[in-house]
Amino acid sequence: MGIASHLCVAAFSHAQRHSMLVRPTCSYVAETFLPRNPNWSTFVHKEELKSSM
Repeated sequence: MGIASHLCVAAFSHAQRHSMLVRPTCSYVAETFLPRNPNWSTFVHKEELKSSM
């Protein structure tokens, strides 16, 4: 597991401990980490981000 994965696990663990949801705005989280670790998808905020444009 690389540094990015360790950082993601720490962030998702923090969210889990504090009953929070994560909004993955980083492509690594959305496209690599979550597909490889679907157990963390429970803590993903499902509402789509609205563009400010």
